[in-house]
Amino acid sequence: MIVYSFSPSVKSNVLTFDTAYQEIRIYDRFVDERDIRVFSMNGALSSAVYLDSDEYESPFAYLQEIQKITEKYRFQDTLLVGTA
Repeated sequence: MIVYSFSPSVKSNVLTFDTAYQEIRIYDRFVDERDIRVFSMNGALSSAVYLDSDEYESPFAYLQEIQKITEKYRFQDTLLVGTA
């Protein structure tokens, strides 16, 4: 297990590591005049979240749709697993 914690005040955080199957990168970017944290695998964007919000908010449309569904049904516990 690899655990890493970012400090939101530092803008140049980058974590890169290789697994048996892929390269994983977690880094901060400035997009649409907002700071985001990006998770990518093998150079492809996989997920991101805005850093300036107390609520979970993502610039990715598919994550926005998932958020709408979870808010509508008010699940107490949720596990989302994605595959490609």
